[in-house]
Amino acid sequence: MNTGTIKKHEILEIMLSEYVSNQINRIIESELKEHNPYFCDESVVFSFAQTVFTCLEDYSKRHQCPDTEKLITIIKEAHSGGNIPPLFIRNTPCDPVETLLPAENRKGFDYGESEHDRMKLYFYSEWVTWLFATLLNHDALVHPSEHGGKNRFHLISPVNNHENLRNVGASTGGGNFYQHNDATVHTEVKNQSDVEERLKAFKTDLNTTSRRLNKPVETIISEITCGKFTRVDALLLKGILNLQTETHIGTPRLLQKHLEENSFNKDDILSLSQMPIAHIAGMADGKISGYVGEINRIINLDKDGTIIATCLNGAENRLIYVGKSDRDQLVFERFLELLRTMPTYKVLLTSKDLLFIPNSSYGKQTNASHGRGRLTKDEYKIPIGKNKYSRRMICRQYVSSRMRDNKESRLGEMINGL
Repeated sequence: MNTGTIKKHEILEIMLSEYVSNQINRIIESELKEHNPYFCDESVVFSFAQTVFTCLEDYSKRHQCPDTEKLITIIKEAHSGGNIPPLFIRNTPCDPVETLLPAENRKGFDYGESEHDRMKLYFYSEWVTWLFATLLNHDALVHPSEHGGKNRFHLISPVNNHENLRNVGASTGGGNFYQHNDATVHTEVKNQSDVEERLKAFKTDLNTTSRRLNKPVETIISEITCGKFTRVDALLLKGILNLQTETHIGTPRLLQKHLEENSFNKDDILSLSQMPIAHIAGMADGKISGYVGEINRIINLDKDGTIIATCLNGAENRLIYVGKSDRDQLVFERFLELLRTMPTYKVLLTSKDLLFIPNSSYGKQTNASHGRGRLTKDEYKIPIGKNKYSRRMICRQYVSSRMRDNKESRLGEMINGL
């Protein structure tokens, strides 16, 4: 794989050929019209992905198309344990604007059954999102505590008639979204003994944690072990309706450069990598907001002290230091201020664009963070026809890595060498 471009720009942009895009669109409109992607068996998307992969290979053999070859290489990397960078895939099929519906002054989450909740008639964006997740060797997740707790896809759109939410960085809000990794609150610990062992490794304890969080020990244990969070290895964002709001992609390299340019030395960064940080759950349909979901480090370093992965959230009160060192507390507070001002790559997701963002780090896989700016008033009233208006809408899908879970590749027999 040619990684020169990836190293320089860190986001790999791929333009889908018109032929392949049209073939995907044709399959959605003909072969998939009887299926609902919110409820159907996974075998439907596996077959879809196999057909599209064959289409990509056939097109590559007949035409010299660097972007098609690049995409095939990335797909093969995903099925063999390679490192997949953030991907910006252009010219994907989209929901035609005439099939979008006027936004109502409410926000329901019955996306699979209610066309008014999803604010569109059909499922183009969902099929495209699930297709590329599958091609990249990931399985769809259903988050038990977000958007009704039953959806394979979340339609990110601000609530119209809730003034307070205009200042909140949530999927139903319009406020500034600082850099974050999704689902940082997920933990593998099962009981109090596991929590105590984790804290001991960070040279802290439950009493110190209780004091820092101003919560009883029993509450902390109950929240960490509640089982209401899921592991998100990557997320896909598909544009549906978006005027000018950009998605902000942050990388470990950009973060480290920003820290060093603002007087963070190697010892500060090393201390940061060893701190116990409580990750607090944000708004999730109002049910578990404020839970302590995880206590862990927020950056990982290689042997040279270079940041290679992050697990963070720059929003207010989402990361809290629970160690014993007052010096480390001050270092952490400086870090949070800088996290909220770090440089990022800006990506405008149009209706034909798709972003694949690696969200967690494991094996050879590194990750990226993401966020967005505050929504302007225009994004709450976007024309979709004569006297018809909707609002900004993005399709999000959480996915888990089959490679990480040691699951057999769904496309293995089709990919050379697997």
